[in-house]
Amino acid sequence: MTIGYIRTSTDKQTTLNQRNEILEYSNRNKFHIDEFIEVEMSSRKSIEDRKIDLLQRLNEGDTIISSELSRFGRSISELLSLVSELTSKKITLIFVKQNMKLDSTNTNDISNKVLLSTFALLAELERDFISLRTTEALKAKKAQGVILGKPKGTVQGSIFDKD
Repeated sequence: MTIGYIRTSTDKQTTLNQRNEILEYSNRNKFHIDEFIEVEMSSRKSIEDRKIDLLQRLNEGDTIISSELSRFGRSISELLSLVSELTSKKITLIFVKQNMKLDSTNTNDISNKVLLSTFALLAELERDFISLRTTEALKAKKAQGVILGKPKGTVQGSIFDKD
């Protein structure tokens, strides 16, 4: 079975671009996607929370295709661990943007290890840069006198109201 894996961090993000990249790749390489798994979950969630459903649905010989490596994890160690776990179960991984195909026969290939580590590092750095830019933009707004957050006096429900 070939599964397209799509993950977004919030409901404000669209899955359309990832789906199109996966479908274009499968058309170019003449294979069929049997199913799409679409997950809306922040990469800040634990690796166990993000991978449980994915691992339970995959069997030996399956292929999972994703638009990019960063959809699988937040840090280098996390990505390498998940890739290792999947390939040890003889599951083939395809990352479209990185033009990388990993299976149990080529994970020990030194060039694949270098590429995988490099791409994982770049994905981790990009997330860090996004966070840094967001923090800087908020500081700049605050320096301009913009009041951030909810207006004073706003009342909203809390999960602790019942207590």
